Amino acid sequence: MKWGLGASKWMLGASLLVPLALLAGVASFDRAAVLRHAEQEVGDTADVFEENAQSVFKTHELIARAIDEQLGPMSWDEIGVSRSLHEYLMRFKAQAPLVLGVWLVDPLGRLRNSARAFPVPALDVSDREYFVALHERYSGTASHAVSIRVTAEGSLSLALPRSSTNNEFNGVIVVSVSPDYFIDFWRKTAPPLGMMAGLLGSDLNILVREPASQSDTISSGSAVASAIRQSDRASVRTVSVVDGVERLMAFRRVGAYDVYVVHGVGVNAALGLWYQHLAVYASFFALAAAALFLIAMRAIAEGERRRVAEVQLRQAEKMKAIGQLTSQFAHDFGNILMGILLNLEPLRGGSDDVKQLNDGVQLALAAAQQGEKTVRSMLAFARREPLESAVIEVGAALARIEILMRQALGSTSRLVIAIPPDTWPIKAEPVQLERAVLNLAINARDAMPKGGTMRIAASNVRANGAPNGIKGNFVALSVSDTGAGIPPELASKVFEPFFTTKEEGKGTGLGLSQVYDFAKACGGTVTVDSTPALGATVSIYLPCAVEAATETKEPAETAIDSGEKLGQTPRAILVVEDEEHIRHMVAKVLRERGYVVFEAATGDEALATLPSHPEIDMIFTDVRMPGRHDGISMVAEARRTRPDLKIVFATGYSGGGLRDSAGATILQKPYRAREILEAVDQEHVD
Repeated sequence: MKWGLGASKWMLGASLLVPLALLAGVASFDRAAVLRHAEQEVGDTADVFEENAQSVFKTHELIARAIDEQLGPMSWDEIGVSRSLHEYLMRFKAQAPLVLGVWLVDPLGRLRNSARAFPVPALDVSDREYFVALHERYSGTASHAVSIRVTAEGSLSLALPRSSTNNEFNGVIVVSVSPDYFIDFWRKTAPPLGMMAGLLGSDLNILVREPASQSDTISSGSAVASAIRQSDRASVRTVSVVDGVERLMAFRRVGAYDVYVVHGVGVNAALGLWYQHLAVYASFFALAAAALFLIAMRAIAEGERRRVAEVQLRQAEKMKAIGQLTSQFAHDFGNILMGILLNLEPLRGGSDDVKQLNDGVQLALAAAQQGEKTVRSMLAFARREPLESAVIEVGAALARIEILMRQALGSTSRLVIAIPPDTWPIKAEPVQLERAVLNLAINARDAMPKGGTMRIAASNVRANGAPNGIKGNFVALSVSDTGAGIPPELASKVFEPFFTTKEEGKGTGLGLSQVYDFAKACGGTVTVDSTPALGATVSIYLPCAVEAATETKEPAETAIDSGEKLGQTPRAILVVEDEEHIRHMVAKVLRERGYVVFEAATGDEALATLPSHPEIDMIFTDVRMPGRHDGISMVAEARRTRPDLKIVFATGYSGGGLRDSAGATILQKPYRAREILEAVDQEHVD
């Protein structure tokens, strides 16, 4: 029931978690895709910005060079007083809307003419960045000496050295452009995703930025600055040191100019599309989760209905099987008791015929031994023996449950057991083996409703991959019947749990499944061979244990032969048994052997007896007894003060509690006088 509840919870949880996990996976994939697309757009837009800036700068450079040619060999004094030159510059400015102004500066940094006022005011610009940069870098040629800086008025200036005939610095020609042109272009071109764009000088000074910034430069330790030092173009994801916004950034160097165009979009703004997708995905997966949840609820309800029906069916079959088994055992035990009573009856009549009396006693003992065998078979079948692997002789194992198999088959069918004497011993759990064979016997009975023959055979097999991939030495235990057989199309399904070829209500479909599980647990396999109308053969392949069998230890020699009396100071034994006639018989056997025997009917009485009799060195006790202490707890309590006590447990069961009692000998019920003495002697030797 707990497993079923856990499975139901797992199914309901899965109906919610699986769509959620899929949603997380799809959302993660889509998020990465949206960011990749945004990064690609940022790079593409940066390329457009770079082309635009390069076009503007080239245009202004061409204007500056055209003015340089117009000046020709004019001296700076001539330039300063030339109104016609001023008018020329004004016409140039009027024809080029992007040009804010044109200034002509002599080698000493004095403004000599311009496109604005004439005459120009006295103005020294020798400390301006563009003038200083060109003066310091001048190498005698003006071909590539171009400086782009921000003027004091906030405009963007492109400065070109004036040509010189003597390779000396000859002043500069300055053409300025409004930053608003770039800002307008960027706004119109870039997608509205928290756009940032700007122009940077190679010295990391900010020439133009949108949106505007209070800082004039970027940190040399920023990710963008680091990337610029390594390459002319790259993309980075970084948190801006200017405004603290995380952006996807791309930069490009503008042609051969020492200027970089930078473009970026905010990560959160770029993810806006992803948030829209996420809302759609969440709606879809919510519907899927709701549908799966409802399906899971219906499946759980149906599974619970089937489980209850199967439990009821199994319980009905179990009760029917128990009834049949009880009836059969009552019949068998009636025969056994009748054999005992009839053969012991002459003793009551006082017959003088010694041979007749001996024969009667022997026959009564034989009947009792048969009853003992039947009881132990029943205990094995009930799985009340330890489930531990052991070396098993197949013939002996089958002999122990032969009566049960005949009872399972019924009187209309015949059982044939043919186990060759050279059959290898196997390594398996005895009770599981017996259950597997009994399951097959029940299947054989059901397959032969009008009677037939069930045959059990064994053969040694050296497997090398067949059947079913097993390798090594195995014993094939084959169980055959002469029933209707299994249709070929169903043969591959017979080992599946709950699959059955029987009529509805005739079986649970678990018998062959348990046989298969047992064989696999032992390291073997199971095969089925069937011909319709001729019967079926199920073969269990179990690994042989020849090596294990050869390691069987010789029984320890007992200190005293079981037929002798003790020839030393008598030892004292406390016999604890709630069945009075059994307790008296055990005490009688031990006293005849020479032991001093004390008796107790319960565990509590035994614990009360021990303190007044320190000579007691062994306890012979039953396990299940009335009172506060059963045999196991009584022994544990006694050993707290007498840890050297020898213990013999006599029981019809072999539960786990006995395995926890270190140093104890276990004697299985029913037992005989010889077995009592052997157990006691063995415990004394150990």
